Amino acid sequence: MSIYSVQFNANGNTIISGPFLQLEKPELTKLLITKHHLYHYLPCIATIEENYYDISNETYYFYTWYRNDQIVEIHSGRNEFKLYRNGTLRLPPTERAAGAYRCKINANTTAVLSELIKVEYPVLKRVTAPANITAAAGLPLSLDCPVVSVPPANVSWFYGNVSLSKQFKDNRYLILANGTLVLRKLTLDAAGRYNASE
Repeated sequence: MSIYSVQFNANGNTIISGPFLQLEKPELTKLLITKHHLYHYLPCIATIEENYYDISNETYYFYTWYRNDQIVEIHSGRNEFKLYRNGTLRLPPTERAAGAYRCKINANTTAVLSELIKVEYPVLKRVTAPANITAAAGLPLSLDCPVVSVPPANVSWFYGNVSLSKQFKDNRYLILANGTLVLRKLTLDAAGRYNASE
């Protein structure tokens, strides 16, 4: 039977049993990948408390990385996740790098779980939106933004050549934070061409 003592240390890491093993606080807790063709690396560095003498020179560290609370599968391929002997995780130069990561180090009977590191892989994609929409007068209508973006794009809507920006003083229109345009109550003069740009 194993008994574990779970505690949180000052740098935000979770200690599962044993006071001697610590994880260095990561330099970053959020990584935005801007160079898609390059590898990016997440370190996992263990330190041992100076006054802890019961540890032998033959302490072996076992590293496990989690992405979105699932164990990261390590492969040797060029565009795959790779784990180095020092615990560093190499991220693939693809969209699969995006996610929330934690590192767990096991040493003897102790385990430490790092704080979360969020990795974002920028995406800007146009999605197919219907060219024509039939709507009924007197009812509201939502026009979804035809863009998927990480981080969120700054979307502007136009009715013909007229900007429907958030500063536009016409209460018939509302632009939501996700870029959706809401026409609160359709009237016949609302018919026309609506364009979104990012």
